[in-house]
Amino acid sequence: MKAQQNFCGERLKKLRERDNYTTRQLANYLKTTEESIISWENGISEPDIKSLYVLCTLYGVSMDEFFSGVDATKLVAPVYRDEYSNAVWKNKFSRARRFPW
Repeated sequence: MKAQQNFCGERLKKLRERDNYTTRQLANYLKTTEESIISWENGISEPDIKSLYVLCTLYGVSMDEFFSGVDATKLVAPVYRDEYSNAVWKNKFSRARRFPW
């Protein structure tokens, strides 16, 4: 649990600095205290799900992107996605021929 808190706090700080926000600006935007923002970033506490949603919207990232730290559109390259899809379909059709039910 502690590692996830640290990751969450590090990610929050990284995104805040990327978009040049201060902790005070975020606190005003979220209608919370500056101490809350600092405690989230230091892993002392965690933001609630509503605050995380608002922050992800503000930063332009999905929740998946936030927790993975990777742009979700780049997780699987289109070429590999097509090759994988073809392999799955070939496997399904080959099994369908062997097992008619």
